[in-house]
Amino acid sequence: MGKQAGITVNIVLRELDSNNTITVPDAPMTAADLRAVRKNCQ
Repeated sequence: MGKQAGITVNIVLRELDSNNTITVPDAPMTAADLRAVRKNCQ
């Protein structure tokens, strides 16, 4: 991805049944979230 993860992130979710998107601005980036991102980037 090329960017350093910050303390907060913007999350965009898509509802499977309606395909609508929901944006969660400034969601806290936890240590577990950061580990998951790094694991999935490898």
